[in-house]
Amino acid sequence: MIHQAHARGIEYHYDLSNDFYKLFLDRRFMFYSCADFDLPSDTLEQAQLNKANHLLSLIAPKAGEKILELGCGWGSMLQHIHSQTGDKESLSGYTLSKEQKGYIDQNFGFNILLDDFITADLGDARYDKIYSIGAMEHVRPNEILPLLRRVHRSLKPGGRLVQHFFSLNGTDPMPTSMVSAQLFFPGSLLSLHSHHLQAATETGFRLTHDSEHDYRPTLRTWFDRLVAMTDEAVDLVGVETTNKYFAFFAQSWAF
Repeated sequence: MIHQAHARGIEYHYDLSNDFYKLFLDRRFMFYSCADFDLPSDTLEQAQLNKANHLLSLIAPKAGEKILELGCGWGSMLQHIHSQTGDKESLSGYTLSKEQKGYIDQNFGFNILLDDFITADLGDARYDKIYSIGAMEHVRPNEILPLLRRVHRSLKPGGRLVQHFFSLNGTDPMPTSMVSAQLFFPGSLLSLHSHHLQAATETGFRLTHDSEHDYRPTLRTWFDRLVAMTDEAVDLVGVETTNKYFAFFAQSWAF
């Protein structure tokens, strides 16, 4: 069942224009999530490759394993996994974005379900590995525990869940600095990091890795790239939308 508020929020943001996102995202993956700038000299492309390889080491995919991505973006992490395992048939993903599904269908051909992973029935003991990158931001606090219970149930014994997401530190569930983020991603509501960990533990997951990365260099790079492509952005999505992205990226690296 597709939650209409989830669908409207995803369509509002991610169905804007694939070509618009190509103006400022990295050219290899089109990752719309935090990159790992391991060195000051890293380009966005290198930093996103760092992130992809780090996640690959955590997922540890093997040929023949059934692997699911929740919120699969433009499909590049699935492609990165496929390049290691050579097994396309065992890879699948969920998205609510018609634009992103169309892009994946045209360029990669993975089995992508146009459905709401937050409410979907993922089945029982079906997957060896499940992961998400920048998708848990769209899961509201009261939805995290029910989702993780379904994910836990859908994993085979000894299965693995890997999540990469933006969450809030501290104890304030709605700091004023995050108000613009709620407007930028309608229908979403960020959760405290401690809430994610508590829900995972309560569900029955055993935590084996938890690390933090600085989002600000990524946001600053997106801002700079979009500024350099202002005319093209305005042609694609208009002045109002372009200015909205300028404002959000500029404020975000001050969090």
